[in-house]
Amino acid sequence: MNFLTRFLKVFIVALLFSALGGFVFYEVVIAGHKMNSDVSPDQFRTTIYAGIGAWVGFILFVSIILAFAGMKGTLSVPVSDRNNFLQRINAAITGLRYRPLSQTENLLIYKPPVIGGLLAEKISVQLEQGSAIITGPRGLLKKIEQRL
Repeated sequence: MNFLTRFLKVFIVALLFSALGGFVFYEVVIAGHKMNSDVSPDQFRTTIYAGIGAWVGFILFVSIILAFAGMKGTLSVPVSDRNNFLQRINAAITGLRYRPLSQTENLLIYKPPVIGGLLAEKISVQLEQGSAIITGPRGLLKKIEQRL
């Protein structure tokens, strides 16, 4: 998954949660309350626009950080004993709360946990002759490498 796709996915989810939060805030705090007499409608509008602009900027910043953090990477690992490696890799990945999704002779795919699964990416392990190529989020690849 390229950066733009990952960024848009994170950004859209963040905007949806922001819109929901904004709606709840409006209904609970603002609806039915009268504006103070010393605040003009233009001042009120300017303050609202500044708040919305700051919030969208914050969401953009967080989305970029999360998009970079979740970008896929690859890791090549030597495999001398296939069965031992399969046990170790399974323990390492399930220790990160990922669960097996599918398995073939040379390909293992793990799905992310339910919580956070909307933004999380799958982890795949491609077994080759004498090595394995692990593909997944970069941050998790470091943890997997440490556990192996």
